[in-house]
Amino acid sequence: MLDEIHFLGTVQQATHHANAASFDLIGLSPIFPSTIFPLNLSSTRIVVSGTEAAFSALVGAKLIASLHETPSVVAESNFGHAEPTEVAAAGGSSPRSQFVTLTTLKNAEGLKTRNVLVLPLPPMTIEQPCVVTLRLEKEGESNLLGHFAYAFVKSMPLTEAELQARRSRVGAMKELGVAIKCLACGMTSQLVSLANPAEQPPDLSPTRQWLYSLADQWQCACGKTTMTTKYLKEGLPAYFRDDGSINHTGTLLNGVPLYQNRAINALASDYHTLINSSPSEEIVQVFLENHPLFWSFLSPVQIIHKPSILTRYKADFAILSASKSLIFIEIEKPTTRLTKANGGLSADVQAGFDQVRDWRTVIADHRLAVINELGLTPDQVHQIRFIVIAGLAHKISPNQLHKFRQNIYAEAEFFTFDDLEAFIHRLSGALGAL
Repeated sequence: MLDEIHFLGTVQQATHHANAASFDLIGLSPIFPSTIFPLNLSSTRIVVSGTEAAFSALVGAKLIASLHETPSVVAESNFGHAEPTEVAAAGGSSPRSQFVTLTTLKNAEGLKTRNVLVLPLPPMTIEQPCVVTLRLEKEGESNLLGHFAYAFVKSMPLTEAELQARRSRVGAMKELGVAIKCLACGMTSQLVSLANPAEQPPDLSPTRQWLYSLADQWQCACGKTTMTTKYLKEGLPAYFRDDGSINHTGTLLNGVPLYQNRAINALASDYHTLINSSPSEEIVQVFLENHPLFWSFLSPVQIIHKPSILTRYKADFAILSASKSLIFIEIEKPTTRLTKANGGLSADVQAGFDQVRDWRTVIADHRLAVINELGLTPDQVHQIRFIVIAGLAHKISPNQLHKFRQNIYAEAEFFTFDDLEAFIHRLSGALGAL
């Protein structure tokens, strides 16, 4: 019966529909792309098809995975007793798997119904791209299920703008690494890297090594254990771009968070002291450049300091958001008076909005040139927005602030410097809730 089970490929995502015995299979292919190695096979799902009777024969069978070039390197899962619509791997690591009914043409006389099952691979670590051979075994019967390949997808290094932007994410990782241990001599090592591979991590030692100081292979003291580091080096940028990805992939990565709650509270305190000390616009600009966490509410993927708007103007910041908004920001001083005696906009605030109006005119006439000048492409920018930041809300009464906000022009969003402080306090609360 095992020879009636057929391998369809690996799948990048299998979404189970709770109210139906069906899956959405995304990325079904004989090639599984990975942005990093080493990788644990158990994170990969395979898809097989067969009759319900053939699937019933899986009870008591073993799924054996071996490296095609090195058959001695194997891992296996034992299928225990299971319900007809569920297969449990050894250790209970298998997710719930359901039959999916597919109808295929049998012959001119009728249709043949087959089923599809999503299965996890047994646990085995691979350190580089390879071909994996799959076999099913039960009671002396062995059936070659098929082959699939792990392929490496190289990641581009982070740009300076991306390095700045990731520091605006409260969940960003300061450091990523992988732990290795030789079972023969007991040597352990943590290979670590920062987001900028040119920067050396702190507290290095024989058991804590800078990944980029190594050759393309790590070797233990006794020489019996080696690991290729080439793919780790070339794949890490993808995980620094998406820090949360280390939690839902089969990678062996571990990380150190960039921000702790205490550090965010200290940053908020320093900022509060700064904006209430009558600083110049330049001092505030530098502080915000050094602490891009203040822009987290805009979800940046790139942060550009003093961006040019052609040769005519310079904004204080430009931020490309995850939603593909390009946001130009004009900052005034915290001491900027917000309102006139009659409740209208003060001259300084009006000047900020006049500046934005000039930017809008140039960008409307030369949108593509402005985007290209910033090193962006049109497909990265779906809309262009503007923000003006000035003054302190607590310096005027709530009634005056309400009237002030009613007079704000629609061409730009407006925030006070204490609005930014409130954003940081919210981040601290969110981090504490994690």
